[in-house]
Amino acid sequence: MGKINPRELRERTISILQEKGGRSDLEDITKKTPINLYKAFKIKDSFDIANLDSILKKDFKNPVISLYLKFSGDNTYRTDKIYLTQFNSLMKEEIKNKKQYLKNLNTEQKESVRKDLKDIEAFLIKLKDVTKEKFKSLIIFKSEKNLNIIITTLTDLYIKNKLVIDPNPYIVPIIETLKAHGTYLMLQVEPKQAIFYINQLNKIKKIKKVKIKGGFQKINIKAAGVPGKSQRDRRNQIHLFYKEIANNLDEFIYQKQYKGLFILGNKQNLKNIQNYLSYEANKILLSKIVTSPETTLKEIREKVDKHIQVKEKEEEKNALKALTRELNKGNAVQGIEAVIEAQNRFLCREIFLSENSIKPGYSCIQHNFLSLNKGKCPFCKNELTPISNLFEEIAEISRKYHIPTHIIKHFKKRARKFGGAAAILYPLDLE
Repeated sequence: MGKINPRELRERTISILQEKGGRSDLEDITKKTPINLYKAFKIKDSFDIANLDSILKKDFKNPVISLYLKFSGDNTYRTDKIYLTQFNSLMKEEIKNKKQYLKNLNTEQKESVRKDLKDIEAFLIKLKDVTKEKFKSLIIFKSEKNLNIIITTLTDLYIKNKLVIDPNPYIVPIIETLKAHGTYLMLQVEPKQAIFYINQLNKIKKIKKVKIKGGFQKINIKAAGVPGKSQRDRRNQIHLFYKEIANNLDEFIYQKQYKGLFILGNKQNLKNIQNYLSYEANKILLSKIVTSPETTLKEIREKVDKHIQVKEKEEEKNALKALTRELNKGNAVQGIEAVIEAQNRFLCREIFLSENSIKPGYSCIQHNFLSLNKGKCPFCKNELTPISNLFEEIAEISRKYHIPTHIIKHFKKRARKFGGAAAILYPLDLE
């Protein structure tokens, strides 16, 4: 086999990876998009993040602005509004990077970009007045009235602050993060109704309600004077109620891949529903949680989150065991320098990064080339751009090319042993 030029191989790989990944047949959410950011913020809690895939099928007349902002502590309440400074810095950087792209836009498109950036800035200025919610991340997708989506998360996301002006929304970071965290299905069983929820990034959204058919009193009146009939009718009614719940549960499971299932209710309801669960439902059932009518949604979220943390800790532990095995076999590398070298050559099969690790460095945005040192990109010969954190950049590139990325949160002491960064590699000894 003849030798392939490394630059040619890299360019070909980038091209293939960027074209890879089909678009789902999800509902076109742009048909229902609010006309401005304020209305988008009001309905943000009813938005299903998984449906973001559908906006990739849409052709936008004007460029789309995608903004990712991280908040820490009481950032939304700070009088200095540091997020505004971050936004302006990101905006200037993107305008500089996309100088040629913006120059080639027609007059209408240029005006659209200018107006959208102004609208986002105005929204951020008034953010303190719009909400008192202490969220961890704010994500905005905007293209005039055709696209206005806002996502906030209560979970720390390993996503760097970023603003992108492009023909299409830059959804890779949030989609890949959602895949890593997973979506959980929740079922709350009450005496006369059952409510289905989904939990995405610790945000709970109601998706369906199932009510018991008819009222018990009506059946008792109708069956009056017939010995034992009202009792039998009541049992049949309860039987059909639980059967309908179980059927709906199976439908949800078949429609979508959930990372786990939580069932909530009093002890009797939990005992009753258990007899109706299918094999598939039992397979993803993580916990049955006892609740009462007085239990608030916030308390439910906290109880569910504890179980999710336990599951994530177990998954993290198993992933680190696999990494150790591969390191012992010589199929993995450790340390930020070794991981960067492997990623620059597209050799990483899985990546492990310690949460909150920081290491400044340099990059070529066009070719996704990273370096610890100053210099020129070996592919385009342009000067490398200084970046604040190589760990965030590694995560960003790995998500872009669908490389499984483990953010180590629970075993940071073990992560420090391999320098906060490690990667399992593809085999190099192919014939």
